[in-house]
Amino acid sequence: MIDEFGKIRVDLSNDSSLPVVQYTGKVRPVVSVGTQGNGRGEFKNPWGVVVEHKSENIYVADQLNNRVQVFSREAKYLFEFGSDKMNYPLCIAIYKDRVFVTQHLGGCLLVYDLSGKFIQQVGTPGSGKGQFNHPHGITIHNTNGDIYICDYSNNRIQIFSNDYSYKSQFGMSILKSPTDIQLTKDTIFVLSDQNPFLYSFNYNLTQLHNTVCDSIRQHLKYPYSFFIDGNDNFIISDADNNNIVIFNNT
Repeated sequence: MIDEFGKIRVDLSNDSSLPVVQYTGKVRPVVSVGTQGNGRGEFKNPWGVVVEHKSENIYVADQLNNRVQVFSREAKYLFEFGSDKMNYPLCIAIYKDRVFVTQHLGGCLLVYDLSGKFIQQVGTPGSGKGQFNHPHGITIHNTNGDIYICDYSNNRIQIFSNDYSYKSQFGMSILKSPTDIQLTKDTIFVLSDQNPFLYSFNYNLTQLHNTVCDSIRQHLKYPYSFFIDGNDNFIISDADNNNIVIFNNT
């Protein structure tokens, strides 16, 4: 992802370090965080990463250690949380003073405050409304606080209101294994690790034919996460190609 401070922060599921690179037209290394292991500042299969914009602290889902680790903007270890409840934490989002972590094997969403205090569990394993089968990517609508979650093995997106109650779902007959989701002013973009890889919907939850999706998907092999920056550039992590692909949408 590209954060508010102009850095691409990359989660490497097949590596145990967390490189951070600067996006300035050219990409250059800034710092690498962590080694393999289960100690403080160490990782086993790090996945989701997000930056809290006020403190600039970096929150990392340390999947196989079943925890979230938090680092300062200088990459100094600060604290960790979640080991008593997490089951393969995968993707992570922050909205206001809340941290949201999808549980890939736990079949739910866990909500914490910024200090790591547990607030609430959302959902249970299953295929019904408000249930999950391998929840994956998550994003929050920056105006109304609605929570959008990729329900990977149920082939759908579920939406929850900002009080964590179930609201709606879409994509059941369209999506194939959705992995990540991003919102723009007018469009919901959903990434999948299966062809055709990228889908778009309006906020009436109707699928759109989008030329941006058509031009991007031909360059992908096995994408699993992406971000849309303030200039509408698509930054996509393509695992099988071992690269970060940036598409200019201007």
